[in-house]
Formats: sequence, C-alpha cells, structure tokens
Amino acid sequence: MTTSVHEVFEAFRRAPNNYERGAKFEQLMAQYLPLDSVYGRLFKQVWLWKDWPGRAGKIDTGIDLVAEEVDTGDLWAIQCKFYEPDHVLGKPDVDSFLSASGKHPFAHRLIISTTDKWGKNAEDAVDGQQIPVQRIGLADIAEAPIDWAFAGPVDSLELELAPAPKRDPWPHQREAIDKVIAGFTEHDRGKLIMACGTGKTFTALKICEQTVEDLGGTAKVLFLVPSISLLSQTLREWTAQCQTDLRSFAVCSDTKVSRAAEDINPYDVPLPATTDPVKLVAQMEHRKRAKGLTVVFSTYQSINVINAAQSAGLEDFDLVICDEAHRTTGVTLVDSDESNFVSARRRLPGGQQAALHDSHTAAVRRRDQDQGCRALGSSRLHGRRLALRPHLSPPGLRRSR
Repeated sequence: MTTSVHEVFEAFRRAPNNYERGAKFEQLMAQYLPLDSVYGRLFKQVWLWKDWPGRAGKIDTGIDLVAEEVDTGDLWAIQCKFYEPDHVLGKPDVDSFLSASGKHPFAHRLIISTTDKWGKNAEDAVDGQQIPVQRIGLADIAEAPIDWAFAGPVDSLELELAPAPKRDPWPHQREAIDKVIAGFTEHDRGKLIMACGTGKTFTALKICEQTVEDLGGTAKVLFLVPSISLLSQTLREWTAQCQTDLRSFAVCSDTKVSRAAEDINPYDVPLPATTDPVKLVAQMEHRKRAKGLTVVFSTYQSINVINAAQSAGLEDFDLVICDEAHRTTGVTLVDSDESNFVSARRRLPGGQQAALHDSHTAAVRRRDQDQGCRALGSSRLHGRRLALRPHLSPPGLRRSR
C-alpha cells in the first residue's frame, strides 16, 4: 500500500516502546540511504551497527549505522534519532554519538532525525567538528525522491521502498537544451536565460548529460551558485534526476556566503564541503578515469579554492555553469569574470529573464558592480544568448521542472 513517510512514522509511533520505535527507524534508514538520491550514489554499503564487520564486539554507544563510500572506502558513522516532530533536539541528544564517532576509523558523520528543530547548543556542538557532521531532518526525508509503501498490514511495520521515477524534459526545456548544445558547436560560451518556474536547474542538468554523451561518456562540470542553500538545493535536484552515473563534490568557504541572513549552514548540505584545494584535487583524482558526470558544486565566494586546486593539478573543467549569474556576490570577480580564475572548455552563465530588465536603483547597481556583479546582457563576459525562455510553456504550467 503506497503511503507517505509521515504515515510511516505515525505507524512507528504506535509501537509499544521507545526501543522498538528506534530499532524500526534504524532499519528503515538502512533501507533509505541506498535509495536516497545523494547517499545512494555515495555509499557502497550501509550496515546496522550490529552487522558492521569492523565493530570488533563493541556495544552500541551512539552509532546506529555505518556506511562505506564507493570511491574512497571512507567510513561514515550515522546516528538515527526517532522523535516527535515538535521535539527540539538538544546537545545531550548528540553528545554520546559525537564522542563515539569522533575518532578513527570514521572520516564523516551523519545525524538523521525525525525533527527539523535543533537547539542552539546542539547546532554549536556539530558545527566546525574536525570530523565533519552532516544532518538530515524530517523535511529532507519527506522530500526525497522515494516511493514509500507498506509490504503488508500497517501494524506489521514492514516497508518496501523504491526510487521515484525520473522526469523527462518538457518541450520548452528540450528546445533550450538543443539550442545550447548547438550553440557550443560554434562558441565556447553563451547565456541560458529562462523565466522563473520554467526549470532552469533541470535544463542545465540535461545539458550536462548531453555533454557527457558528446564527450564520449565522461565530463567534469563546475556549477557556481551564490548561496549555500542554492548549492544544497541544486545538488539534491541533480542527484535525484540525473540519468547517468554522477559523483558530486561541494566547495563552500563561509558559513554565510549570501546577503540573505537566512542562508543555511554547511552541515545542512548533504555532502561535506571542503575548503582545502589539495583535498579537492585528491577527491577528483578518484574520478579521473571514471565514466559519467563529475560535478563540483561551489559558491562564488569559494572560487579561489577552485583556482588554487587547478594550480595544484586539478584538470580543466569541460563546462562551467554560473547559476543566478545576475546576482553574484563575490568580491573576487571585480574587473574580471570567472574565466580569469577557472580553466574550462565551455562556459554557460544562466539567469532569469527578469535579470535583463532595470529592476535596481542606480545606487544598488553601482554597489553590485563594485562587488563583481555583471549584467547578463554583457556578451563580452558571458557570451551570446544561446537560449531564451521568457515565459512559462506550455501555457498554464506552474510547477518548476
């Protein structure tokens, strides 16, 4: 019987005691992670703590699951916290896990909880850890591209999970993809301009997939965004919808990189973000001969990390996509564009149609220009316009693809 994750958790709460509820949630997360769009591509295997070969007889002191990465063999320690949705997760809730997992052999850590509410002391405890900590909450699980279904009666609490089907481009997106690919046969840079709601992010992914095919089965892409929240959102959408082998890396230098105070924290990005150019080179080295699509998602503020990585041996990118290029905020781009900082064969700045109009005051425009912003109307910096979608199509379409 098909259901939602919220109904699944409500069924779990009818279990007779906390131990059984927690055990069911751990088992569910061991099923969920291999199907999650991000972690399913990252992990080679996920074990319950009691089944992990490296446990060496140790009892459970906070670590519920252990996962092994595909490329590196790095181990992740994972804690699963089953709470009411309104529970505020406090520092005592994570202390034992942080203590048990903060040493060899673990390279990364993940906390999964059925609440999105964290107290300040708990957030401070996971922020800036030497062994990085990521977190997944109720909203992340609910939005994952997974079909949830009970395998039998609801009271049995037995579930069957399956990946949700992937989407195909709408006709207007297919048109934009074809125009960009055709434009790249004559030019090494060009603009992709699409109105809000027409699926620019999804279209950009399909352009990358076509690039993989055109380059013989492998491509390396740099995707630049103005905020951590947009980085995380794009990473999740691409991993959910990509129809070729995909490996993603995140680069983010600052806790708050956008002007918006509500930007998220790096530990809310599903993958640990690196600020170390040498580490990024080492991570990409594992993908040097790999087939498929390799993407580095980075904020504009972190472009110096990319530059330093290329100076240390990181190969040229096949394509650089500058998302929301009409509102870049990095001071590194003053009097130049990213091509002075990043080596790549092709470049595709993207933005919304509204960005072509005069919506700022003169003072705001001068401020943005001083901080490195460049209007997408500049063909010298951004290339000619390859595709323009000024309105929603087909008529009546409201949901972003």
